[in-house]
Amino acid sequence: MVEESAATGPSYYIDLDGAEHGRSMVAVVAARKCYEHRSVADSTGDSKPSEHVKEIAGHCADTADYLLPDTPLKEAVFRMLLAGGNKKTTAEEVSQGLEARWAMSSYPRNISPDVVAKLLANSDSYGIVADEEPKPPAEIEPPVVEASDDEEADAIAE
Repeated sequence: MVEESAATGPSYYIDLDGAEHGRSMVAVVAARKCYEHRSVADSTGDSKPSEHVKEIAGHCADTADYLLPDTPLKEAVFRMLLAGGNKKTTAEEVSQGLEARWAMSSYPRNISPDVVAKLLANSDSYGIVADEEPKPPAEIEPPVVEASDDEEADAIAE
């Protein structure tokens, strides 16, 4: 099950561990930083993907060349999640973000929530996963108490 509301659908985020995707998420995320913040020294080694996400959300996402209108759509969706600090995000929110950034674009494309939802659901290579909703606690059934013969006789008599 995934976290879902009727109007917005499931929420998605980037799995920064990347273990199940077989990719170095440090390298994948660091490669999306702006030119000013990209360096060989910090894109590998002991850095953590979350450090790069903070840098992207705090600075790189606001640069002019972070999300150009001719960016491939799946890449754009990934960059929108990074720009939002990798917070759980719905397809509707990503679609609205792209519309805001590309409002004056000369590259018209379908960036509707339905299209974005399909991209989010099929972006394993980017490490995008649906948010798993917490499982509800198991319902505890009251123990069955068997009535004694005297209680059954009283119930029948009434």
